[in-house]
Amino acid sequence: MLDIIATDVTVRDAAREAYREAIPALLASLIGGLLAGVVLGGMRSELRAVPGLLVLVPALLATRGNVYGSLGARISTGLHQGLIEPRLRGVDTRLTAAATAALLNGLATSVFAAIAVFLILTMLNTSVASILTLIAIALLAGLFSGGVLIVTVITAVVIGYRRGYNPDALVGPLVTTTGDVFGMLFLLAAVRLVSAAGGAGWVPTAWTVRAITRAMFPVLVLLTLVEVGSGLVLGRFEAQLLRYPTLLTLVPVTIGTAGNLGSILAARLSTAFHLGTLSFDISDQTLTGNAVATIGLSVSIFPIVGVGAWGLTALTGMTRLGLWRVVIIAFLAGVCLAVLATCVTVITTYLAYQLELDPDDVVLPAVTNICDVLGVIVLFVVVQILL
Repeated sequence: MLDIIATDVTVRDAAREAYREAIPALLASLIGGLLAGVVLGGMRSELRAVPGLLVLVPALLATRGNVYGSLGARISTGLHQGLIEPRLRGVDTRLTAAATAALLNGLATSVFAAIAVFLILTMLNTSVASILTLIAIALLAGLFSGGVLIVTVITAVVIGYRRGYNPDALVGPLVTTTGDVFGMLFLLAAVRLVSAAGGAGWVPTAWTVRAITRAMFPVLVLLTLVEVGSGLVLGRFEAQLLRYPTLLTLVPVTIGTAGNLGSILAARLSTAFHLGTLSFDISDQTLTGNAVATIGLSVSIFPIVGVGAWGLTALTGMTRLGLWRVVIIAFLAGVCLAVLATCVTVITTYLAYQLELDPDDVVLPAVTNICDVLGVIVLFVVVQILL
């Protein structure tokens, strides 16, 4: 039985277990985030050619995390509860419904994000590509990355569970890593394809396409609007990002890692909630231990983020900032974000409990979006202070 459902653990035991389970996945996602940052850093010509694309990037990447992170959390909970068999062969109606709903939600939310970016930038009298161009880019990127993410999430979570790994520790980093790397690659491919074509008590949600879509789509629409706000902040930061490519590399990996920390905590709390072992009390050893582990993970991970971002940009000859300055920026921004992510995760899970909502549907998407917005703001503030 996984330690997350134990009721007689100490804070130290819970923190050690959460740290041990999360660190390998976080390190793997860090590498993926750095690669995504390098791709973004190499997209400067596309960012200039398609006005508004930089504002759209956070919303599209967050949509991957929201939709497919929720899919992973739902599968994880289903495995814990015995609703889903840990096998890849054969057709599982619950799994098929969840995957179909995830793809449809992802495509619909991507289109909504493109429309929202166009309307907001138009109202702000800011240069923006045509609405058809943005929609085409969002649809193609969403379709390509959605197919890859569905296969990756289902395969990794089921196989990981069968081999004794806690899927709650896999979902967030797995979705972020795959979503960031393939999301940026497919976004680049979509831009080039479009350009080449001439355009520049609680009751759980039922396991049906309609029920999952009805539960998640309104949340995704609201969170996409929030994410567009994050993109607008990023747009204000554009001159410095283009001047210092290392910062451009830092953006996806910093906010992605912070989102991973929050999503791991959210998935563990969601599973405990479903199993009836979670109490929202300061004396709850498992809750406190997982929160402590989240902060400890940030202290371990973010210096590596800084070194990795500087090293990759140095290899491409684009670095204009010193190593220690980049490490300090990454560390300070990361630890601040980890503290905020922990608070947001606990509060959001508690609110879901009070409002009788399924945490699998709302907590992980809300946490990753809020961490994205806070990530851009915190990184911007730290850079303004240190540069």
